Amino acid sequence: MIVDDEPENLEIIADILQPLYRVRVAASGRRALEIAAADPKPDLILLDVLMPDLNATP
Repeated sequence: MIVDDEPENLEIIADILQPLYRVRVAASGRRALEIAAADPKPDLILLDVLMPDLNATP
C-alpha cells in the first residue's frame, strides 16, 4: 500500500510497482487505516510521514 497526500507521488510509485506487485493507494491517513484494517492486509506500507489529517500537533 502507498500512502501519500500528493496524487503525483501516488501515481509515480504505483506505476513503478504495479508490474510486479498488487498495489493499493490511499490519499489520506484515514483511508490508509481503513485499507490496512481490511482483508487482505497489506504486506508492506510505504507512507508519507506528514499526513495532514492525522498529524499530531504539540
